[in-house]
Amino acid sequence: MKKNDSDKLFAFIVYILIGFLIIFVSYNSYINLLKKDVKDQTTQPPNSINVSPITGEVIQDVNTSYNLLKVCYNSSNITELYGINKADIVIETYNAVSNTLSYNGIFYNKHIPIQESIENISTISLDTLPYIDFIDPPDLDSHEFNENIDTIFIPFSDSISTSFIFQKGQYYHFSKNVKDVHKTSNTPLAFTNILIEFTSSSNDSINQGLLFSGGKLQRLNIEGNNIKMINNSKEINLSLLRGNTIWIKCSDKIKIITANANIES
Repeated sequence: MKKNDSDKLFAFIVYILIGFLIIFVSYNSYINLLKKDVKDQTTQPPNSINVSPITGEVIQDVNTSYNLLKVCYNSSNITELYGINKADIVIETYNAVSNTLSYNGIFYNKHIPIQESIENISTISLDTLPYIDFIDPPDLDSHEFNENIDTIFIPFSDSISTSFIFQKGQYYHFSKNVKDVHKTSNTPLAFTNILIEFTSSSNDSINQGLLFSGGKLQRLNIEGNNIKMINNSKEINLSLLRGNTIWIKCSDKIKIITANANIES
């Protein structure tokens, strides 16, 4: 009788120990799983879906050590500017006082070292750029892009001009009627989108603008980094085709000449 009682007591103790062991193992597994989940959330790259927020293109290799960079160049010859052919956004600004063009490049997830043609490189926030929706060529008509235009001429002055010819989905950049070929890469300078901002000579806070994408035209209202497209008198978000963009800033007195007609701001 006593032996049976001892066996029952021993079995009871074993069951208790097994129960504690199961609880202990389950608890440790839960804690380790929780730690892994937290680690994954804190170490994943900010662009975890591998899509550039300023071109809409898929990025093959995301490197979190490369920030959003603004490169200021010290030359007005676009073909000699280091890395300009790899910029996601090129900003071309005409200065009427000095009758010169200046260039900046915006780069995402790219390493740009200091070179002779570069004045300085700074890190910028994505908030300093316009919010962009990305669309595909079939969506242009539904976003009210119209007026098929394949040739664009911008006469800044008698001696300085920029022009573009649209071919196979790209706008090829010309200076003084000569196609610009980058001297380092030996490839033509071409863009998917052209954004033209007419800076107002008055105190108006809103500038007018034009957007050329896919060989079509859209009008814009531009207030700082807030850019809206005008559709039937309604404003909608800026929509670009996936790819690089050149942003041209010039006086509202300049007339844009196309194969169809002259376009004013």
